[in-house]
Amino acid sequence: MIDYYKPSFWYAEKGHISKSLGPFLRKRMEEEGVFVPFVEEQPVGDKLQRSHSARARCAQGLIRFPRFAPWWPRAKAELLKFPNGRFDDFADCISMIGMKLNSQSRAGRPVKKSRFEEGTYGSLLAQFRDQDRRRRFEQDRAGW
Repeated sequence: MIDYYKPSFWYAEKGHISKSLGPFLRKRMEEEGVFVPFVEEQPVGDKLQRSHSARARCAQGLIRFPRFAPWWPRAKAELLKFPNGRFDDFADCISMIGMKLNSQSRAGRPVKKSRFEEGTYGSLLAQFRDQDRRRRFEQDRAGW
């Protein structure tokens, strides 16, 4: 799956899963020659608390599921029964995705630095060029 989907990270809960499957997965990656960094996190709170982020994103329509997928009916039934259902693996997975999306941050806008020191002839020319460019843009945007 790593070779096919090429994920940036592999997220896992620190605990039983990573301790039991971690060595196997690392060995398998070495055998196959495909690698991905493991990001392990200690779960905090109960499963219902961890699911709040994903629940809010689903309510906003920011997480979508493919209805045509063969696994979707079982996953939907599991999500609708959560936290009182017998199975909660899919809900755990979605909760992990929601938590990781919350921890991501956007890159800020790059700071535009002038090549010229302020008050020099070069900075004055650059300022005029920027003003001309803005004026032409406003004229083009004005239409006919």
